Amino acid sequence: MVCALVGGWRPGLLAILLSVGAVWWAFIEPNYAFGPVSHVMVANFIVFSVSSLAVIWLALVHRQAVFDLEDHERERQMLVNEVQHRSKNLVAVIGSIVRQTVTDKSERDAVLNRMNVIAGSTDPLEVPKGMGLREVLDIHVCKAHGEQIVLNGDDIALTAIQSRGLALVFHEMMTNAVKYGALSKREGRVKIDWTHADRVLRIVWCEIDGPLVSEPAKFNFGSKLIASMLDQIGAKLEPTFAKTGYCYSISVPDTDHRSLVE
Repeated sequence: MVCALVGGWRPGLLAILLSVGAVWWAFIEPNYAFGPVSHVMVANFIVFSVSSLAVIWLALVHRQAVFDLEDHERERQMLVNEVQHRSKNLVAVIGSIVRQTVTDKSERDAVLNRMNVIAGSTDPLEVPKGMGLREVLDIHVCKAHGEQIVLNGDDIALTAIQSRGLALVFHEMMTNAVKYGALSKREGRVKIDWTHADRVLRIVWCEIDGPLVSEPAKFNFGSKLIASMLDQIGAKLEPTFAKTGYCYSISVPDTDHRSLVE
């Protein structure tokens, strides 16, 4: 079987002949000589050879199946690489169109940043996987202003759709904090606390020591985008506008939350 799996049918047949010869030479009297064999031993050799041929046939079928699987996997990987390559090209083309079409630099940068957040967290052929809340915050909040961010809470597992939705929400909040909020000042800080109780994940984002703020007269596109993304994951947003800085309370319903430190 091993010979047939490794080398094919020729080594398998050779292994049968060598096995019969070795048994005849070493274990049939007179030992270590090719002496006469009885009809019973001939029958045993025939049964052994037939059963060995069946084993070789099964081994060859398995071997061919493995080869076919390897060929299909190579073809699949080629298609995956091609789709990923075209997806990246598509994002690059769209980015180029945005740069040529949107003349306002701040609006252009905002659109491109949002595209990068989505493109960086989404692979069209990747099996969707959730992330931990702390990992999402590390990537989209702490990466650029880690010294001004304070995180407090046990790591919580999120579903794939929650991870992607909250990633874009945090990106928008981070952009607002840098442009208008606490992170626009060197001494400003953002404190993020979260708890998981009664099957609800509650995230509290509070900006401290930033410029004086007040409730906006109207909601901009970023605020509408935050509301839209939270609505997609069934979450609710409760904003407050204390003089110490913007504060947001996000309540995410429990679909698959669990502590990653249990």
